[in-house]
Amino acid sequence: MAVLAPPTDLTGLSATELARGIRHGEVTSQEVVEAHNPVLGRADSKLNVLAHKRFEAARREAEEVDALVAEAAEPEGLQPLFGVPFTCKESIAVGQLSIPSLT
Repeated sequence: MAVLAPPTDLTGLSATELARGIRHGEVTSQEVVEAHNPVLGRADSKLNVLAHKRFEAARREAEEVDALVAEAAEPEGLQPLFGVPFTCKESIAVGQLSIPSLT
């Protein structure tokens, strides 16, 4: 069984803790993405868990999110998990990615 590196400060936080930190400017979405990308990369290299490797797209999207958070008059009014990166099954439509069950 593959053993992954222990979590960093950011990879050990819950989604709600990350969202709160992003909204309050304690951490950026870009920092969260950069902390999680290597963990996902290591897991994928051992377990082939990612159908689509979106590391660069996640970086670009995090940059956009951080700009929106900075511009928000009321950051608490943003969506609850705004800026928190996540992975999901490929059966869920995300952007322009193909869904194998529908092709």
